[in-house]
Amino acid sequence: MPDASSFKISLLTSGNINRTYRVTFKLNGEESSIILQSINNKIFEKPEKLISNYIAIEEYFNYARGSKFKFLPSTFIPKLLINAKNNNKYTIYDGEFWRAFEYIRNLEPNTNSFSFKLAKSLGKGLADFHNSFKNFNRINFTTSIPFFHDLDYYLSLFDEAKKSYNFEKNSTIVKQYIVNIVNKVETNKEYYSNFYRSVNSLQLTKSLIHADPKISNFLFDDLSLSVKSIIDLDTIRYDSILYDISDCLRSACNSLGEDSIEFNLVQFDIATFEKVLKGYYSAKPNLLREKDLYYLPKFLELVTYELSIRFATDFLCGNKYFHVDNLLGNLYRSIIQLKLLDDIRDKSEAISSILRNLTK
Repeated sequence: MPDASSFKISLLTSGNINRTYRVTFKLNGEESSIILQSINNKIFEKPEKLISNYIAIEEYFNYARGSKFKFLPSTFIPKLLINAKNNNKYTIYDGEFWRAFEYIRNLEPNTNSFSFKLAKSLGKGLADFHNSFKNFNRINFTTSIPFFHDLDYYLSLFDEAKKSYNFEKNSTIVKQYIVNIVNKVETNKEYYSNFYRSVNSLQLTKSLIHADPKISNFLFDDLSLSVKSIIDLDTIRYDSILYDISDCLRSACNSLGEDSIEFNLVQFDIATFEKVLKGYYSAKPNLLREKDLYYLPKFLELVTYELSIRFATDFLCGNKYFHVDNLLGNLYRSIIQLKLLDDIRDKSEAISSILRNLTK
């Protein structure tokens, strides 16, 4: 049994939705840790489904790793721990739903300025995830957030939030920020809605996807720099791999990170873009077909536009979804994404050139 006097609990700040803690203690005289997490039941109304999904993923990964993917570390999908008191992989305490994972030591890159040296490993790690779950049976899991990556749904929420929001309670500069965001969203609405509605007809490569593969959801080995674990798998779904690739690129290539307030310095880093894609393309088998590469730039714009709307909507609704330390945090995040979108468009020729050279 752990030494009760040795317990230390620290809040981890990289998650935007659930509350996550590292619990450190001494076991047989040696320091050990686990990850303890309280699930946000306002977002995940049936947290039991998350547990059953995770068990299915764990079981399939162990099967896949035992055959074609022996090169992947055993920590690639973190183990969900059993509660010794109830023999379940969760517990309910004081009305809250809790679960625990094995602790995996991370290189801990600064998520506000992603290290270029990790870019190729990031792309390769995402491709390994897609490859290892390519044949996963969708019957074995339930989509936890039904409208994830549904642009029309997000736009409808944004429109509702605008109608009920009291704009006059803000300072002049904040009101101007909001007006600028609204104008930008409305200006681009028809273009991206039309593209989103065409996606299902494009017959793009699909797999089980993470659906939230931002850089903080990848853990890296401090020696090989390879991805040793992919975390926060609650958003998994079966969909186009371009959603994941684009969102990963959006996150990694934003040199200032999502929480910067230096709006005029935001840029999409082309060198990182190329490195991440080369990493993804290096995986065997390579899932990216010519058609996927053709539509990747549009997906990159789409997911960036989508996230700007989600951040703005959450701000207008009182920051109920994404965690913030500042009441204006989600407003600022929305501005960052829209600035990033502008730079992605400005660099469209460079992006297309890299994609053409990728297949040579």
